[in-house]
Amino acid sequence: MKDAAAAQLSNGTWPLLQSLTLARGWTFDLLPSCSENVFRQFKDKWPLLESLTVASHKMDIAQATALTEIDWPLLQTLCMNPFEDAIPALMKGNWPELKDLSIGNGLGDRGLGYLSNLPWSTLQRLQLKLCQVTPSGIYSLIQAQLPKLQELSVLWHTEGDDCFAMLAQAKWPLLSKLELKGVDASHEGIRQLVTGQWPMLQTVVFKRFDITDEDMPLLVQADWPNVQNLTMIGHFEHMEVLAICMRKWPALQALKLGVGTDQTHNVAMSTIARARWPSLDLQLIPDA
Repeated sequence: MKDAAAAQLSNGTWPLLQSLTLARGWTFDLLPSCSENVFRQFKDKWPLLESLTVASHKMDIAQATALTEIDWPLLQTLCMNPFEDAIPALMKGNWPELKDLSIGNGLGDRGLGYLSNLPWSTLQRLQLKLCQVTPSGIYSLIQAQLPKLQELSVLWHTEGDDCFAMLAQAKWPLLSKLELKGVDASHEGIRQLVTGQWPMLQTVVFKRFDITDEDMPLLVQADWPNVQNLTMIGHFEHMEVLAICMRKWPALQALKLGVGTDQTHNVAMSTIARARWPSLDLQLIPDA
């Protein structure tokens, strides 16, 4: 969106428009040719706006500053791709109802350091795309005051053992969904992760994250009694993993596994048929 287009949009000059809903969600592409004036055009517009997605471009400091000058008191969802240096400016946003924050640009330790000062204690969902982070960066993240956090989704590219140990120290008593993607973790990393005290956890998702049969006895040591949805795209050659899951989480409703061969797939199906999971939604992915 260019500055001129933003001005036209803010003036509402749509002669053929019959229906427009902005209060329940609005998405636009922020192109490199725009300036911070794009956001200033929207000042005092759409006071009922609840959802804003700024896609396709990395937001700089000037744009972030202009965005935070807008009062959207009902804003609940914010998705964007800011440069790390723009995050402190975003922290000044007066959005007291913000519940869902997604930052898609790869953040390192410095970016996570800025997030430790998140001003929105109302946040319930946090989605982050990280690059090469260290335990120091994860430490910054878990220092953020997020007493209502229910869902955390993280895509990162790092060796995960030490980061897992740090993540497990997070105090998020209401956490019900944990999604980790792209982590290279060993048995030790998994052993550290399962020490996390998240008693409300119901959904656990591990993607692009190589869990094997040997890791399962470690995973089920977790004190997560309410798990109902489990996704593990690793490599499971032997279906003892199903027996372990059955004993640990008898209330499991959905299970998604990576498996090694068609034969394993058949064994898994027959095992499920004998299990006490009558309504289990099972997905097996060969050669995951």
